[in-house]
Amino acid sequence: MNHLPALGPGKKNSFSLDTCGKGVRLETSLDSQKGEEKFTDHFGRNAPLILGGVAMKRLPLRCELLEDRCQPAGIVTASLVGATLTLTGDDLANQINVFLNGDTVNIVGKELTVIVGGTNFSGVSQIDVQLAGRNDEVEFVGNFDGDIQVQDTWGKDKVKLKGNYGGAVTVDLGVGGDRFEAERGTFLGTIQVDLGSGNDRVELEKATFVAAVDIDAGSGRDRLELEKVNFQVAS
Repeated sequence: MNHLPALGPGKKNSFSLDTCGKGVRLETSLDSQKGEEKFTDHFGRNAPLILGGVAMKRLPLRCELLEDRCQPAGIVTASLVGATLTLTGDDLANQINVFLNGDTVNIVGKELTVIVGGTNFSGVSQIDVQLAGRNDEVEFVGNFDGDIQVQDTWGKDKVKLKGNYGGAVTVDLGVGGDRFEAERGTFLGTIQVDLGSGNDRVELEKATFVAAVDIDAGSGRDRLELEKVNFQVAS
């Protein structure tokens, strides 16, 4: 139920609604007329409303867009030094997609995650992702010949690789129910994954692993799913 304070004839009442995207201010003008003493509490056009013992009549609502008031769900800072691209997250739930094409990298934030320092880089031969806890997600998509390293400390984190990768992949996600996925591609370098303690999940699907694969899920009720996977080296 929405209740407006008692106002005299000719007065105006305005209030604001915050929506994810744009705030909206609604304003209604009231003029007086005599009527029965009852209270109708809704925002229909010309709906009767009793204020101060006098029946009021609503005029049509007027909407005005306000500034964007959505808060980011974390900030990831990108920095390229030499050929090494470093992505550093904060202690909120960072979610990013990393699109790869040779030595070109494009970074896209998801679920209100903001990328600062740039989103497009070229000449990259190594990617280092440093996250700081919470429920983080990083998804790599495309083709990349360099090394990839992802490190987190705690939370229900997820790392996914989709495509063809020529370098080593190292993932350390710390404590929490983490998830690692690799699918639909060929992995030429070594794969080393440490998911720490927690109820972790590993999914390998339609992928070929040419070098050694070492996955440590730690303690907890862990789950491993394999579908059409080719291991060319026993580890």
